[in-house]
Amino acid sequence: MRKFLSLTFIVFSALFAKADKVAWYLMTDEGYYVPMSRISMLVAVDENDAFSVLDHEGRVLVSGVRNATFEQVDEATVIKSPLAPTDNSIGVADNEILLMGASAPIVIYNTAGIKQMEVQPSGSEMRINIAGLPKGVYIAKCGKQSFKFSKNR
Repeated sequence: MRKFLSLTFIVFSALFAKADKVAWYLMTDEGYYVPMSRISMLVAVDENDAFSVLDHEGRVLVSGVRNATFEQVDEATVIKSPLAPTDNSIGVADNEILLMGASAPIVIYNTAGIKQMEVQPSGSEMRINIAGLPKGVYIAKCGKQSFKFSKNR
């Protein structure tokens, strides 16, 4: 009987320990849940109402996010929704890129690999004026992360 009670206690302890595993998630207006542990940066272009969520490798996890909330969720019960497929581009910009969470210098290259500009981070929110760049596709690199964007004008 004593062994049975001990075993029962261990099983219930394991179940409750697993149920108590909570984590912070970003929940998008489209219903995607993204674990905060996967998020490195939030990026928006110009004065756009939408932003993109990037992971630690610079891949776009979700793009076109207009509203998001942050929730602490029990990981055992959260619906693991697949993320929408993206082309790893943050979109089209004309004048500026807004970065949140950048901690390394931002270097922007054209598609030929020629460095166009470098900007030092100046806090948790950084605006990069790209109005002087010619029309085309660019790659922005921040530490080990990179993402692409198009410049329209």
